Amino acid sequence: MADIETQSLYARASAMISRGMETLTTFVQKNFAEQPLNAIPESTPLSSSHFANEFRKLQLPETRIGLGSTEGDLIVLTKKYLEIVGLVFFVWLLGYFHFSVSWILLAVFIYLFRQRQRAQSKQRHKMLNEINKNEEQYIKARLDELPSWVFFPDVERSEWLNRIIKQVWPYANQYLDKFIFRDLLVPRIRGTSSALADFSFEKLDLGEVPPRIGGIKVYADNVRDQIMMDIEVFYAGDACVKAKLKGIVCGVKDIQFVGDVRIILSPLINTIPLIGAVTYFFLRKPSINFKLTNAGTLVDIPGLNDLMLVQINEIIASMMVLPNRQVVALVQDIQIGHLRWSNPQGVVRVFVLRAQNLINADISLLGKGKSDPFVKVKLQGTTEYKTKTIDNTTDPTWNEVFEFVVEQSESDVVQFEVYDEDPGKDDFIGRAQYPLKDLVDSGHVDTWLTLQDVKKGTLNVGLQYFTLTKQKSCLDVVNAPSKPSNVKTRAIIESITSLFY
Repeated sequence: MADIETQSLYARASAMISRGMETLTTFVQKNFAEQPLNAIPESTPLSSSHFANEFRKLQLPETRIGLGSTEGDLIVLTKKYLEIVGLVFFVWLLGYFHFSVSWILLAVFIYLFRQRQRAQSKQRHKMLNEINKNEEQYIKARLDELPSWVFFPDVERSEWLNRIIKQVWPYANQYLDKFIFRDLLVPRIRGTSSALADFSFEKLDLGEVPPRIGGIKVYADNVRDQIMMDIEVFYAGDACVKAKLKGIVCGVKDIQFVGDVRIILSPLINTIPLIGAVTYFFLRKPSINFKLTNAGTLVDIPGLNDLMLVQINEIIASMMVLPNRQVVALVQDIQIGHLRWSNPQGVVRVFVLRAQNLINADISLLGKGKSDPFVKVKLQGTTEYKTKTIDNTTDPTWNEVFEFVVEQSESDVVQFEVYDEDPGKDDFIGRAQYPLKDLVDSGHVDTWLTLQDVKKGTLNVGLQYFTLTKQKSCLDVVNAPSKPSNVKTRAIIESITSLFY
């Protein structure tokens, strides 16, 4: 009985595939019958090579689906059709074996979610490529689309540096391939574990598109024996990297990278090269994205791919994101230990008090519901704090306090991001920021910040800035927060401080 059912199943599947191929054949004949193959004389032997030559001469007309440009279009069409046939066949199998309809809905949801992710990634990569080609033209073409609050930061343009990088990129590509990746990186990877003893790079091509410097800001009011600058770096090139381990090849392509790098040239010396060492690190976690190839496509699924990106970001953060630093000595006999850890300039105390008129991010059965808001607070580097969640309200009150170590008061910015907590992904409902350079002179501030990137919402915060001192008597000032302008807010701050100290 089982054999009869199996044969019946195979027969139905074969019939479905046959009908699909007949439909595809009819489609091709209908769309491409305007230019038939050249007539074949009766004396000409029918061979596969003859049909191949004639097919190459055939110019496919343009159609609604964009075919006709290359021979590969027909292959793409066939592949798309087979994917649809496979999906329909899979759904039919689920019904044949009486699986729950929930599996079908789950499969459709995963497919649509993955397609949306791919479309967003492709659009982001296209945008960065356009910026790489001509930043000025890209911005001018989209000035009308930008909101009124968008402005350019006070950084210096670096087109001259981008031209130099573009000119030397092919030579840097060869240097990175041979000396950095193969001679330096591969031995280190192999030495980390015996399981990686046969690790190697199968292909290493950084492509023709170089990274781009968005802008440079040099800080003048600093220590006399150092030069400090912030550099905005982003990359969306055509690099392709393939690594091999135990016979399995895994690769990445379409690498996208955006980050802010701080470079400190210190100490300055009176002999060539005039700079004793270079210290570099990311001010905050960089944004990284890429596509997996070869065996890596096996893990290119929603959830698992995001988890892998999180792990990569955590590894980079543990090595190169403030307070972690990388130091390269340029001269011998120089002590670089103290350069890995800088003396902070001060401490900022942040009070997250309350918010008003937040957007409704949740939808209930009776209409629009209310949000379950919480706030993420962060400065430069890896340190990030989160308030408690206030359920079902658009006017939450948190009354929480956090403290950050300030590395550079002139450039550091306190960032606030408000989210609606959900079981899956939290919904973004606004952001705001406050530059520390506006806080240093006054020492304290109590203010309402308008949330950006949303239609409405304000956030009430208080900030205090403390410089470093060696006098113990100043601890009394630290334990007694400065008086903000609002009496009610001052009482809240004093009550919060009593809980923490």
